[in-house]
Amino acid sequence: MWAKTLSYFAVFSVATFKYMFSAAGGIAVLSFWETYFSAITGACASFLFFYFGANMVNKQMKKYRLKKEKRALEKDNYVPSKKFTYTNKLIVKVKVSKFGFWLIAGLCPLLLSVPLGTMIVAKLYGGKTRTVVFSLAALMLWGFPITIVWDTILN
Repeated sequence: MWAKTLSYFAVFSVATFKYMFSAAGGIAVLSFWETYFSAITGACASFLFFYFGANMVNKQMKKYRLKKEKRALEKDNYVPSKKFTYTNKLIVKVKVSKFGFWLIAGLCPLLLSVPLGTMIVAKLYGGKTRTVVFSLAALMLWGFPITIVWDTILN
């Protein structure tokens, strides 16, 4: 009994950080569906926590930047110029492209770690209501192939 409970917790814990490898540890002890549900529960819980946390941080940072600009304008009319690097230009191109939202919101939490990918999604698409629904659906859908691949490799 304790072995199964610890396996649930282990899969959940790994999925909160690195979703791609979460099913590897559970597939040896748990069934396919137990591993799948433990992994998606961990990934979705982590996504929700970091998404809403990142939105709160982004709002605070926006207020801070506005205050900083206001103080700079009051002192000597100096406003620092924005720097457009190659990476910034690439991010803007992907963001405004036809499939940018679907690529970033669907793949970032999967390919990167869940917290880092979620913070990127929240920074780029935090104001859209469909972001949470689509990203959670993408995490749930990606759980099937991930669990199937690990089940095939380890069994």
